[in-house]
Amino acid sequence: MQLHQAFPLKLIKKVFFTSLPIMISIFSTMGLGLVDTIILGHISPVELAAVAIGGGAYIIVLFGLCGITQAVAPFAGYSYGAKRFVSAGIILQQTIWLTLFLIIPAILLLIFPEWYLSWTNIPKDVDELTRLYLFLLAFAIPATLLYRTFYAFFGAIGKTKILMIIGICGFIIHCCLASYLTIISDLKLGIVGCAISNIFMSWSELLLTFLWVSKNKDIQKFEIFKTYYLPNLKKWKNLLKVGLPISIISVIETSTFVCVTVIIAELGAEIISAYRLMSTFGSLLYTLPFAVGITILGEVSQALGEKNSNKIYQLTFISLFFAIIVSLILIATVMLFGETFLRLNTDNENILLYALPLLPLLASYQLFDALQTIGIYILRAYKITFIPMLIQLGSLWGIGLLCGYFLCFEYNYGIRGFWISMTAALLLTSIIVIALVVYITKQICEEINA
Repeated sequence: MQLHQAFPLKLIKKVFFTSLPIMISIFSTMGLGLVDTIILGHISPVELAAVAIGGGAYIIVLFGLCGITQAVAPFAGYSYGAKRFVSAGIILQQTIWLTLFLIIPAILLLIFPEWYLSWTNIPKDVDELTRLYLFLLAFAIPATLLYRTFYAFFGAIGKTKILMIIGICGFIIHCCLASYLTIISDLKLGIVGCAISNIFMSWSELLLTFLWVSKNKDIQKFEIFKTYYLPNLKKWKNLLKVGLPISIISVIETSTFVCVTVIIAELGAEIISAYRLMSTFGSLLYTLPFAVGITILGEVSQALGEKNSNKIYQLTFISLFFAIIVSLILIATVMLFGETFLRLNTDNENILLYALPLLPLLASYQLFDALQTIGIYILRAYKITFIPMLIQLGSLWGIGLLCGYFLCFEYNYGIRGFWISMTAALLLTSIIVIALVVYITKQICEEINA
């Protein structure tokens, strides 16, 4: 394949301009945690530690269950590529039914967080604030899970501008309301104000989504709510077969960094806060490869529906190209603006003393993180999720957590030990995932052309 065939300019532009709204949307979503961190970082290290630990539990529950609902993406993208629009609408409706079922355990896990907090050694005042924060966030989880279901569907069919608009609206709502409840008004609600703002913002995003679905003419061809179908266990089985490993991967990814927060809890609130700042920064950086991954998943699944092997090959090359470019941008961002970001979030010199030395380590793993993220999304388009789950489990929990623990406590590297081990884990994951992508892409394309 010639260079201009492997990297067609038209397809590169499409991937870029489809990814851009998703990138802005994800950045807005990740910015919600940044808002809480900035506000509480200037109020109290105790409240910042509580939102770090409570936010970690919320992310595990949210992304863990959202992983199941994300299974709608490869099925909807395939149907869209095959011009079976009603089928795509039906699979969305079945995913909504499944999401409604998942809301119940999600609420229970937040109201009763012993599964998460019982093995921590956090101080009593942090523990009490964390429990209150999670209890309030339970009121936001139904809206958030339903919105994430639509989010995955819209990303798969390339309707990404609406995701950007809703994401920006949600970010503005949270910035204004959280600031008012915690700083501007006489209420001074602290972490409670941030939680209330999250609740209002989540339901506002879901309302905006329903309004768009009901009014947009292009979406009418999917007949999402024209005919209501009862839950179909066969379709649920297909969704769960793809979605459960995605869910477990999400739990592995989020819980790895959350577990570090819990493990280092005994080192004190300032070290927890420093780690929280670096994790928040890392989450913001992750928006770029995450956005490209969602776009690539949609494009590849549509190409599968079209039975277009040439396009699948091209998208594989383009995705790896984007991964390298994105990682270089992220490395430059960390090195140029990392200290500014940290000082924007806190004026506590002790927290900065622990956080600043971590910036080179944060920059070092961006290439591997981008490669493995985009590679895994290509595999999801192929509905291959179980093998990536095993890879993530072995690398992040085996190398990332286990080796990080020994480096931190046995070899006195402190929290630097965890960042070193995470970099090694992502290096191994990226090598295996990219090799798997190349092999499976070749196999699928040969089957299409046979």
